[in-house]
Amino acid sequence: MRSVKIKFIGLGIIIIILIGLCYSFMYSKELKVDKQVTKEEKKLSNENWYFSYLGFDKNHYTGKHVKVGVIDTNIDTTLQKKVEKYVSLTPITKEEAHLHGSKMLEVLYNVAPSADVYHYGISPSDEDVRPDFLVKAFKAALNENVSIINISLNFKKEIPALTPLLEKAHKQGVTVITSTGNEGLNTVNFPAGSSYTIAVNSVEKDGVIADYSNYGINVDFSLPGSATIDGKEEYGTSVSAILLTGMVARIMEKSDKNLNSDEIMRILQKMSGNKQKTLIVGYGTPKIN
Repeated sequence: MRSVKIKFIGLGIIIIILIGLCYSFMYSKELKVDKQVTKEEKKLSNENWYFSYLGFDKNHYTGKHVKVGVIDTNIDTTLQKKVEKYVSLTPITKEEAHLHGSKMLEVLYNVAPSADVYHYGISPSDEDVRPDFLVKAFKAALNENVSIINISLNFKKEIPALTPLLEKAHKQGVTVITSTGNEGLNTVNFPAGSSYTIAVNSVEKDGVIADYSNYGINVDFSLPGSATIDGKEEYGTSVSAILLTGMVARIMEKSDKNLNSDEIMRILQKMSGNKQKTLIVGYGTPKIN
């Protein structure tokens, strides 16, 4: 009888040891998985630091059902199939596949992947943009009843035919988001200089204005000006403007109602935490929650 008890005790000890080894193996495996996830998250953060910097990583909205008009250069065929509607006012060649417009859409879809994007290609190159095509595209975007219009292109002089359309968009509640320009000067190019648009310039990771970024009294907000696209770093106030466009799409989805441009402006001001504008960064950087 004594020997039977000893056998049972011995068997019990063996079972406990085996269970312990099992848990130890599972726990170590779990730790390895956690380390891998952390490494991937760190890699993503390093590639596109703006994601956590602006709070996108803690906000689950994706811009669903928000109509966004983007007026830029032509885009490649892959993105043409992805957008809700694509209108090109100029032809595109194979050599021009990796265009400014394509890069900006990549950033937008990274931030607001569910947005309904209406893209208007008004030039085969960001260096050769016809003002009359911009006017035509802006009218088309308004006719589609979009809630946001992004223009990451700018001009040295005002386009007289566009100014009344910007005013019309504002009265209709459409939020027009524009980039200030990349000359590093105390000037804000058109249409960012218009009182009917939200003008965006660029900051670095430390919150200081980027060397290339234009600044001035008409700047409203400053956002990160760099993004990794297809493994390459892209810089410019265009990146900042398209990031704010994606942010506003998320805000509109969250609100579940049609916010007009003045309401969006107040929300962004509150998110930036500043009541007063500065010449360099406007109200600063809004961070979504």
